[in-house]
Amino acid sequence: MPLYLVVTHVDNLEGRVGSGTWNDQILPVLESRLLDEIEVLNLSYLGAAPTWQQVDSEIEKFTGDKYGDVGAILIVGGPGVIPFAVVDNPVFESCKNAGTKAEDCDDRDTVYTDDVYADFDGDIVPDVPLARLPDGKDLALILGQLRRDPRLDLGGAYTLGHRNREGEAQSIANMIGASPGWSAPDDHNDVNSDDLEVQLLYFILHGSNRDTSTWWGEDPNKLRPTPTPSGPARHELTTALTVNEASTDDEVGIVLSDACYGAYLDGNQNSSNSLALRFLRNRAQAFVGFTTMTYSCARYGSFEGNTKLVWTTTCNNPLFNSLYMQRVLDGEEPLMAYFNAKHDFLGSIGSDEERKALHAAVFYGVPPYLRPVIEF
Repeated sequence: MPLYLVVTHVDNLEGRVGSGTWNDQILPVLESRLLDEIEVLNLSYLGAAPTWQQVDSEIEKFTGDKYGDVGAILIVGGPGVIPFAVVDNPVFESCKNAGTKAEDCDDRDTVYTDDVYADFDGDIVPDVPLARLPDGKDLALILGQLRRDPRLDLGGAYTLGHRNREGEAQSIANMIGASPGWSAPDDHNDVNSDDLEVQLLYFILHGSNRDTSTWWGEDPNKLRPTPTPSGPARHELTTALTVNEASTDDEVGIVLSDACYGAYLDGNQNSSNSLALRFLRNRAQAFVGFTTMTYSCARYGSFEGNTKLVWTTTCNNPLFNSLYMQRVLDGEEPLMAYFNAKHDFLGSIGSDEERKALHAAVFYGVPPYLRPVIEF
């Protein structure tokens, strides 16, 4: 029977969701729901602010003589409990190496990722499936995820995108059998929360690490008054989706977000100001998104002078997203589909954007190894 490794920092976690909650509430549910043998790696002994390098080292020590038995890893807690690992951003490096000033490159210099923690041979590619269950300072979010019914299949699909990436939105919509919505002309007032209570949801919108409560579309009939630092003038943004519309009455299925920073967490968010956490609070079966800016397709940079990065875009297929959704449609459960899609994606990478996306993609939720009988 494979080993299910649960990694957390009980002191940090209880500081966010309540004293005594680990032994009294969270651990008993974990032990009652998981089919496989579990072992808990409690990193409280590292102190209140462990570095990601310390976390990685402790996981590596633990799995060193058990690698063949580790079937999956679950991190319980957001980055305020267990920090993300950090890797170099190849997009930023390419921009800087071409002579562009660092402040003029249109991306961060690093990528937040969980891949490092599931990598046992040093190539930053996960060797076992890894999921993170963020806390959002909310015990109910954690328990709701652990108590959800793994057999549930809601049926149906939903897609919301913007016209600047119409081809990508349409391709995924066609794949999952959805009729795509567009923002604009629609905005968040046109989103019916009941329509989100389906099995497959795909969003290809704009996002921000400064405001994780909202994703934005574009108005094709209006341009912003000045060009952006990294390219030509963009369309005016429209408010496409907020946590209010995502606050459904019932559960939602598998959420795949291609919004920039759609999965961004820094420890300060909760389900009132983070769409990712709002969907998890609604007992989403999985949330897959990106911790950084992402374009999901190949974007090839050409450099003019040393002050501005100019992009020429060859967007026709959102590669990782389509690989993931295809595996879900083929019947794989969400975490294994995510794990396998990463390995599929690795073999097809052709740009720095795709190399970045490989590690920026994260999985939030609980792995599938849950007992189907729920008695609480």
